[in-house]
Amino acid sequence: SFLSDIFQALWPNIKVVAADSVRGVMEPMLAEMSPKIKLVAIDLGSTPIRMDNVVVQRVGDAVQFDLDLVWDGAVNIQLHAFFGSFGVKRIRLLGRMSVLLKPLTNDSSIVSAVQYTFINTPDLDLEFTGLAQIADFQMIDNSIKDIINESLNSMVVLPLRMSYRMVECCNLLDMYQPQIGFVRIAPLSGSGFVVEKRKLAANDIPDVY
Repeated sequence: SFLSDIFQALWPNIKVVAADSVRGVMEPMLAEMSPKIKLVAIDLGSTPIRMDNVVVQRVGDAVQFDLDLVWDGAVNIQLHAFFGSFGVKRIRLLGRMSVLLKPLTNDSSIVSAVQYTFINTPDLDLEFTGLAQIADFQMIDNSIKDIINESLNSMVVLPLRMSYRMVECCNLLDMYQPQIGFVRIAPLSGSGFVVEKRKLAANDIPDVY
């Protein structure tokens, strides 16, 4: 939970940087939509992203930690198209992120670069305002979600990674971490899970995941 506490303390600064990044990526894509949509304003609100289920491991000459990113926050994103203005008032996001610290060094910095990526495209739900009267609401909803997913997949979903150098002289080749391989599995069904019987509390539903 300490990572979530850090994010909460830094959120007023993080949300400004994140909003600028989102604007830079989404504006060109929205402009290519039909109908074209303009991003007027973006404020990511006061609810920070939470982190959970952190797993840390040493991977050769690097350290990797995987974690769940969970965000259910009220936002104020204003958009405009020829049919009028509308906005996004809430974003719900759930994804598993992998962070790689490489290369490691015995200097005071310890970590020379940080790389991060989503293991899969995160689940995303947007709650819109001002679109109830528009007949093509579902099409616009799906189009904007597709743009966001396309942006994520093209930058920060495995096998692609975003990187940040902690030390300016860090060599890109030293940061490189080849993929041994990865597999995506979609369970279709399950059975035979045993419910743990408890005497003093409700029976425990098995953690199928």
